[in-house]
Amino acid sequence: MAGIESFGAYVPLFRLAFEEIGKAWNSFAGKGERSVAGKDEDSLTMAVEAAVDCLKTTDRSEVDGLFFASTTSPFQEKQTAAAAAVAVDLNRNINTMDSLGSLRAGSAALKGALDAVKAGSNKKVLVTAADCRIGFPGSPFESILGDGAAAFLIGDTDVAVSVEGSYSISDEITDYWRKSEDRFVHFWEDRFVMVEGFQRVVPEAVKGALVKYGLELKDFAKFVCYAPTERSYWDMAKRLGFDLKTQVQMPLFSAMGNTGSAFGLMQLIACLEEAKAGDRILFATYGSGCDVFILQATDKIGEGKGAKGLARYLGSKKMLSNYQQYANFRGLLASSDERMPPIRPPATTVWRDQNSIMRFHGMKCNQCGHVQFPIHRICSSCFGKDDYREVRLSDQIAKVFSCTVDNLGYGGGAAPFWAIADFEDVRARLQIADASLEEVSIGDSLEMTFRKFPSENDVPVYGWKGRVIR
Repeated sequence: MAGIESFGAYVPLFRLAFEEIGKAWNSFAGKGERSVAGKDEDSLTMAVEAAVDCLKTTDRSEVDGLFFASTTSPFQEKQTAAAAAVAVDLNRNINTMDSLGSLRAGSAALKGALDAVKAGSNKKVLVTAADCRIGFPGSPFESILGDGAAAFLIGDTDVAVSVEGSYSISDEITDYWRKSEDRFVHFWEDRFVMVEGFQRVVPEAVKGALVKYGLELKDFAKFVCYAPTERSYWDMAKRLGFDLKTQVQMPLFSAMGNTGSAFGLMQLIACLEEAKAGDRILFATYGSGCDVFILQATDKIGEGKGAKGLARYLGSKKMLSNYQQYANFRGLLASSDERMPPIRPPATTVWRDQNSIMRFHGMKCNQCGHVQFPIHRICSSCFGKDDYREVRLSDQIAKVFSCTVDNLGYGGGAAPFWAIADFEDVRARLQIADASLEEVSIGDSLEMTFRKFPSENDVPVYGWKGRVIR
């Protein structure tokens, strides 16, 4: 039976307290905090992080599909799933697909992967969903929304979670929307959005699923649902008749915010990280309709958890000191021009060297065993030509040998922070993410993180940086 073999998540390091948002607009924004993607993060980079967390030690050559879901894909015309597959270091002969534009995009990708595995067209499909939505400055959405990603490996052997069935409803309503030229999320009047949208559609879909599979509410250990706000989440559980104290998964609104198409999936991961074998879970998502899944944890549930997991990422955080930092991250404030020459990488270079840049591969000489990075045709030790095999560095731990910041060439506090780092067999120059020079010391261990790099000619540049282990 097709099901979930493993699951992983990613939450950015940075958080913004609701209190700081309230201070910026002289209002009360509630208690809690939201996750904030760094300046070099977007939906693609977060999806890759979640995917790597999900795969753990899985043989990546066995994965023959990757489905990417988001409402904030970095590309309007370019497949993001193909870029994610390269960054995750999957084979080229795989099935890739983007599921975009809907808050239900994540569950749609999940259902598509399950159907593909059931049909036999794929054996293992990696589903990853991520969002980095922005609310109008000063609007409630600034505290409601958060950034994050989820990932699931779908297969049919040794599943951690079996999928007993699903039920879907499609519904047309203008409640939340964002046109291609819009930067901020739009929403209609609250009562209409809730009463005629969320509160009408989700119960219809849940009741339809229960009737279809002959189940009752008492048959479920947990209820997990996407909801626009925490109040609507608890209200929905009560409307449906679940026991609020024992059957409802605690929501993540005040811990990270609503992460869009990834939010329901991330709440499901939080539930699965605590689930016991035999627990049956009712999982529902919402957005232009509703998808309902009936899931059951197997005796492999403990093995399905990601390498770090959602709970660990939630516990690893750095608070932004004020709203202005958040606004700077989101590009809402004008910044000073850099004094360094702009980087204009040609698309041909990015394509030709993608194994070094996107996959973060080094080379190991077959003649003398010397490892070097980046990949070159000639071994720098024995000068052997075109006789090497590629080695993955993205999953290795490196140690800081030296580090530096060039504050003279950059304005606005945007100076990149570089380190010379020692991997197991090679030394490489890395940019450091999520840290200042004062927070990193010689000898510190670094893990690799996939990020975007600034580019001045519209050529997208993504690659790997180092960060202090979270």
